[in-house]
Amino acid sequence: MDSEYFSDEWCDEFWQRVHSENVVFPLLNFRKITDPRIGLVNHGDINMLLPKSRVRFGVSAELAEDSPQQIAKVYSEQVMEALRRGIDNALLNGDTENNKWNINGTPEGDEPYLLLDGLRKLPLVKVRSLSWDSFGPVPLNQVLNVMQVMTKSRLNYQWSDFAWILGQSVDKSLGQSVDKFMQYNRAIPVQPLVGQVGTVYDAPIVISDLMPLTNPAGKVGETDNNRGQALCIYRPGWVAAYHHKVGLSIDRDLMSDSYLVTATARIGLAPLSDNAAAVIYNIEV
Repeated sequence: MDSEYFSDEWCDEFWQRVHSENVVFPLLNFRKITDPRIGLVNHGDINMLLPKSRVRFGVSAELAEDSPQQIAKVYSEQVMEALRRGIDNALLNGDTENNKWNINGTPEGDEPYLLLDGLRKLPLVKVRSLSWDSFGPVPLNQVLNVMQVMTKSRLNYQWSDFAWILGQSVDKSLGQSVDKFMQYNRAIPVQPLVGQVGTVYDAPIVISDLMPLTNPAGKVGETDNNRGQALCIYRPGWVAAYHHKVGLSIDRDLMSDSYLVTATARIGLAPLSDNAAAVIYNIEV
């Protein structure tokens, strides 16, 4: 096995793309870790692991005779795009349960969302009191409930500390619920976030194509995955970190006379409080 890291220039470009193209990653205040030997981050009482997000692909034995860096150059775009989307998938949909109870359905074992427990899992599984069943369009009282719970016990918050993450089909339903009462503004700021379609007060509303349609229970099931959800997060309520160095390894597959190239990026995420996220699910779309 040949194992090393992508060049510093490659890593710089990759993380710049994650910051500028991802929807979920820029919402959180990520701490940059430059020492690749660090696999655990301490933040007060929080001990947060930095597991590896992986992308694997096969190459012919002839190509693998080149150096790892040469192979990385050939497959650079594919690796960057797959890792970039895998990171947002883990942050939003992450669930480490490798069984039928996973919120994304029964995994096969190598899905990006298995990396860590992400934003949706907190209200859908760990703190069920932070989830509301809409039973159809988003009711205004549920939006108000979310805002009340999310601001409870927080004395110095600003509305921009919060963010709503929606699927592509939920924006209209949320807008219809709050237009008549709350400051729902579809005007895009001068410096919008990626995927931003408006604000509720000053809390940005972003659309992520990685937010899945789910069954009426708010989870991906075998059938009836035709309902949306709206996730509200308290952005300073999460501790997050990533390794700047992106790993690269090559393994020989003797059976197929080819090589398996693996790229790995380490990220970590943990809530600082139980009310760091809330969700409205079972939304009619």
